Amino acid sequence: RQLRRRWRWRQLVTDTTHMSKYAKYIGGALGWALGGPIGAIMGYAFGSMVGDNTLSVEGGPRQQRPQGGPRRRQTSAGDFAASMIVLSAAVMKADGRILKSELDYVKRFFVSNFGEAQAERYILTLREVLKQQVDGRAVCRQIQGMMEHSKRLLLLQYLYGIAQADGDVDPREVEVIRQMATWLGISAKDVKSIEDVVNMLQRTMQENEALKARLDALEKGAE
Repeated sequence: RQLRRRWRWRQLVTDTTHMSKYAKYIGGALGWALGGPIGAIMGYAFGSMVGDNTLSVEGGPRQQRPQGGPRRRQTSAGDFAASMIVLSAAVMKADGRILKSELDYVKRFFVSNFGEAQAERYILTLREVLKQQVDGRAVCRQIQGMMEHSKRLLLLQYLYGIAQADGDVDPREVEVIRQMATWLGISAKDVKSIEDVVNMLQRTMQENEALKARLDALEKGAE
């Protein structure tokens, strides 16, 4: 299966028309995420959608695959989105189930940051990536070598948001995210700071739900 994926990705990168469509579909300006493990995963997902006639995209400007060693490059919106999609899949699969609340959270985040049309495309891509086995270590190492530290912190915050999307943070998801943080080169201090904020938000959510339940009970009792 791995050989098949690599072969299919080679087909994609050598087909100018296909690559132009891929680049436009994922957001136009792709840099370092067009290569490496992220590029292979995204390219395979895109190829699956094309093969299934799930999408139709007009050709866009040709994107060049990054050359050379692991130099840190400027992270484009497409690079960031591709990283989010792949790591989202890894976190969502950590507890062995894909929840609607998690997909809803991801979609809301994409809509607020990339717009409705692009969010729909990203969700379609995510659904295909969820069918694949994601090598979290390899993906995180690619991100660590290319993405700025501040954006890696934002990425980690987003992943914790997925974990608490259903109001109940699963320890398996937290374990996966903490491991990703290590691979991403994020310090334990930064991880703790992010988790403190996540835990505070979760407590606030639970308190609001408890308050609403009490108010509902009082209203019913007054009827």
